Amino acid sequence: MIPKYIALSLVACLYGATLGATIKRSDDSSIDGFMSARGLIPEGTYQDHDFPHYFYLEDDQLSTKVIQIILDPFDTNGAGDSARPRNEITSGDWSDFPYKITSKEEDHDFVIRFKFRTEHEIDTGGSTLHVFQLFDDHNPNAVLSFTDDNDLVFWSPSRDLFDKVVIPYEWEQWLDIEIRFSYGRNCYFDINVKNLDGDLMNSAKNDIGEYHIQDFQKLKFGLYQIDEKAPPMTFMTRYTDMEFSTDDGNYYR
Repeated sequence: MIPKYIALSLVACLYGATLGATIKRSDDSSIDGFMSARGLIPEGTYQDHDFPHYFYLEDDQLSTKVIQIILDPFDTNGAGDSARPRNEITSGDWSDFPYKITSKEEDHDFVIRFKFRTEHEIDTGGSTLHVFQLFDDHNPNAVLSFTDDNDLVFWSPSRDLFDKVVIPYEWEQWLDIEIRFSYGRNCYFDINVKNLDGDLMNSAKNDIGEYHIQDFQKLKFGLYQIDEKAPPMTFMTRYTDMEFSTDDGNYYR
């Protein structure tokens, strides 16, 4: 069972080092500005971590600061009804800040854009790790995951709304991801993945038919250990340029 929404505070002032990157201290205003400009909300802490999991650091490929999120299989924290480690940054839901979507708006096109990469080559060790979710009040509708055989896939594990899409991926390389969707009479999920040079790596559209939103929808960026079996190594992902928009205006800028 996927646990219900549990969010963590973003840690703004951290020291340390990760593979291939030196982590520098970030002041509160810089990390808060990065989050609030994208509609991502720092939440209260509901989990006790054994060590810091969130960093704001300079990326060697983009030459700009990005968010890095770390999942360590030996961390003793859990979330919701699960004892498995998971770490996330989230948006507000669609019933309140920073936006509200009504049934009349459901037939609009909604677009999520973000850049994503792993910090180093990963072995999931037979587990499944979610790295992005579009989540309603019960289950994720659309998910980007590393599978038990290390494939990167876009799928609907709980709702089974559309066919699984396998995305070509090279470790440590940034992907520019656009997910387009619409709820209502003609629901669909569409994904386009490019590299930093703008070359299209994969594109797929899944027409679903009539499907309406649940009580709320939420964007989640982070790391979620889905299976009981933990990955055999620390898993690191990076995110930047998160944007949410519709055909009549941007919500994330």
